Amino acid sequence: MKDIIINCKECGARIPPELIKKLMNNESIYCERCGIENLPIDFNLQDLKEHLKSKTLNNYKEILKTSGNRFFTMMKSKINEIKEDIELKLKKID
Repeated sequence: MKDIIINCKECGARIPPELIKKLMNNESIYCERCGIENLPIDFNLQDLKEHLKSKTLNNYKEILKTSGNRFFTMMKSKINEIKEDIELKLKKID
């Protein structure tokens, strides 16, 4: 929410993230600077919601990609450890 900028329709003051959340929940808010009521219908919230959804989805994909790579690397390392351990035990048997 921090990178989203919405301004008061009257004075142009920046609306803080906690008030943007209220707008997104279809609640009216009051500007902290001028006190005027800002209604959800005063803003194009549908575009904002789609932007947030897209950004959140991309963040999740990046997290999964990064986590997946770390998991794969960790598992590969563990498999190699087990393989080396088995090879040592087999040499001892011969």
